[in-house]
Amino acid sequence: YNMFNRKKLEKEYLSLFEKEKLGTTIWSPLSSGFLTGKYLSGEPEGARTSLKNYKFIKDHFESDEFKDNYKKVDKLNKLSKDAGLPLVNMAIGWCLKNENVSSVILGASNLDQLKQNLETHKYLNILDDSLMKNIDLIRKDFPILDAKVNGHNLIYLDNADTSLTPNCVIDSISDYYKNLNSNIHRGVHFLSQQATELYEGA
Repeated sequence: YNMFNRKKLEKEYLSLFEKEKLGTTIWSPLSSGFLTGKYLSGEPEGARTSLKNYKFIKDHFESDEFKDNYKKVDKLNKLSKDAGLPLVNMAIGWCLKNENVSSVILGASNLDQLKQNLETHKYLNILDDSLMKNIDLIRKDFPILDAKVNGHNLIYLDNADTSLTPNCVIDSISDYYKNLNSNIHRGVHFLSQQATELYEGA
């Protein structure tokens, strides 16, 4: 359970928490170290993704479906700095703020990491409702689903005629119009070449 993996704990297991009054022990609160922010500049030296037995994690981090998470972690990193706590402690603290989480299994690989992880309890007071909401806004893929209809959450039935647009696409379109705004395959000038390269690489 972590910021990028929420479905089971927050939806599928809810009846166990509500009816049976069970709690749960969660693992991978840092998404295999990704939520520390250390992968934003590439693979750090000595990281587990450099080990042969952890190639599956490296492949996951480099997959197309995971690309948008780099932008999210970058935003989360900036948010944590503004709030006055390290990203690693914000990510672990976010898990602990869930009332159905009884305990968190830490995956520290050295003593310094363990010490920093255990410092999380000192920052829990910073993780107030406002910060938790801002964290949630960053990781949501479809902002339109925050809309309310007659006091209830919007339910969107996609008929393949008008599909929902995720944040990564909205951001890409916005970035295009802000920084490129040029026809692809129809010009030799700089902006056209840049737009063409991005289009062909998408």
